[in-house]
Amino acid sequence: MRVTPAASLPKETLKNGGRVVIVNLQKTPFYNTASLNIFAKIEDVMERLMIKMNYQIPKWTFIRRVFFDYNRNSKEFVIHPRHLNDDYFSFLSKVELKIFSKTIVLNKEPFIHKFAEHVKNIDNLELKFHFFSHYQEPLFSLVEKFGNIIGKILTLHFDPNEKKWINFMLLDPVDELNYKIEDINIRFIALYKDKNKTLVNIIK
Repeated sequence: MRVTPAASLPKETLKNGGRVVIVNLQKTPFYNTASLNIFAKIEDVMERLMIKMNYQIPKWTFIRRVFFDYNRNSKEFVIHPRHLNDDYFSFLSKVELKIFSKTIVLNKEPFIHKFAEHVKNIDNLELKFHFFSHYQEPLFSLVEKFGNIIGKILTLHFDPNEKKWINFMLLDPVDELNYKIEDINIRFIALYKDKNKTLVNIIK
């Protein structure tokens, strides 16, 4: 509670007649003015709060996205790791390509390989993605016809608790957009169903 803007929030709340509950492992400068001090980790408190309020705690997973481009004139194959907002996102440490019984290792960004010969759509391509492993992501392998991945987006779903890839999709940009819209609709419906739930006073 010594770093802004977080440090100013209790003071503003008290100034406007509000009450402050502080969850922290140690005493804070607002210890004497808080209505309640809870000495614990915030994740433990929030988990109990959600259970008390009959809210389901959503399972946290995250997504990694990889774009594939191929220029048939220059014979350059490009692998773009991307964020959900389509910005470049550096999460791959290296990529292995196996085609024509030959393995090529791309161990630095940008991940670009120029083939010596033209690649046909029916040629088999094996890709192995290595990650920086901030969340201990394991190796992910993909085997597909070359023509089936060009212009496509590989979407990987990871479970950081289980430390494993739980799903993947290979979509073109339009299909991925439709999938995003459908996912937003599902989340909105779930939120709408909970809209009548009200906060309860669990601290007596």
